Amino acid sequence: MKKNILKSILRIIAKKINNIYSPKIIAITGSVGKTSAKNAVSFYLQNFFTTRGSAGNLNNELGLPLVFIGRSEGGQGSIFSWIKIIISGIKLIIKKNKNYPEIIVAEMGADKLGDISYLTEIAKPDISVITFIGDAPSHLENYKNIDELVEEKHKITAFSEVNDFTILNFDDPRVIKVKSRIKSKIITFGFNEGADIRIFDFKYQNKNMFSMPYGILFTLRYKDSSTIIHLPYCLGKPFAYSVAVSVACGIALGIDIEKAKDIFRELRPEPGRLNLIEGKDNYFIIDDTYNASPASVQAALEVLSEINVDRRVAVLGDMKELGDNSVDSHRSIGQMVANNCDILITVGDQASYIKEEALKLGMSLENVYHYSNSWDAGKKIKDMIIPGDMVLVKGSRSMKMENVVDMIKKKE
Repeated sequence: MKKNILKSILRIIAKKINNIYSPKIIAITGSVGKTSAKNAVSFYLQNFFTTRGSAGNLNNELGLPLVFIGRSEGGQGSIFSWIKIIISGIKLIIKKNKNYPEIIVAEMGADKLGDISYLTEIAKPDISVITFIGDAPSHLENYKNIDELVEEKHKITAFSEVNDFTILNFDDPRVIKVKSRIKSKIITFGFNEGADIRIFDFKYQNKNMFSMPYGILFTLRYKDSSTIIHLPYCLGKPFAYSVAVSVACGIALGIDIEKAKDIFRELRPEPGRLNLIEGKDNYFIIDDTYNASPASVQAALEVLSEINVDRRVAVLGDMKELGDNSVDSHRSIGQMVANNCDILITVGDQASYIKEEALKLGMSLENVYHYSNSWDAGKKIKDMIIPGDMVLVKGSRSMKMENVVDMIKKKE
């Protein structure tokens, strides 16, 4: 009851703020890549407009209004903290802030049916973005089937008008199928031929003779224009997608693609999101522990497989909220691991299916380990890591896979 009252108050305040200040709203949804895309879009557009991106993953009915109020976190269960937040919102309504952002970049999550409709009613997007959905998205257990979840994601475009923009991942059939129903202007992005903004010539950079990864290099092409992008601090195609989304948003706002060339050099991943950590003994950790879905695990494993290192180690925890698809989804990860990793450590009940599938496909028993918790897995990997290793650590939030990363760091 109290939460519903709070939701209603925040909703009213956020809508009123939007009516007064009329910022351009960029709303981003998808099962993978929302936060990275949001960060990249904010990073890019702040060079041209006063821009505010949502902090962390404030992407639900309580979090989204905070973006418009200008708060980076909620009341954390404290009624007094929530009252302060509400007062901050009321002040913006009573006395106009001349420095209010021109652009708001916000995530919109779809944990359950009706979420996107609720959020877009608070803040109608001028630019809607769908990053990636895939075949086994997270939160699937909260929907009847994947089609219902896909339809929920597509609702981000429901209020789009002819002068608005919708930005779609051309490489994902579940995203692009909504194209024919959209009233707004459309910009697609992706690696595949036919995308409006095409990513090509993607490759990794090495910093030294020891093949230390030093970011990624790729080219973006839009119509007759192209630009080379170098991201020294980022790894993997997911960041190329995020930059493509950013450039698409820029095009929608009248910014030429050539302007993007040098801006992204200082773009850095958030902790726990394909974050590369270098150990003192010439080993590396890919910290992707923030969360996990089949698509994001596949993307992380692809990064691991693409980098030239001596030994590839995957430490993988359960992927939660997959419903009836959980067993098959974990087994599919096991198939990918068997072909791309030298050592596998799994954590949790569901992750045991990753282990089983990898063994079935020929991975050596002496290179596969299983633990019930991340602490024990961390102790194991800490003792076995050697120079030249690249260790990917990933799993759902509840698995606390960051413990593994912390244990490896203690080796230092």
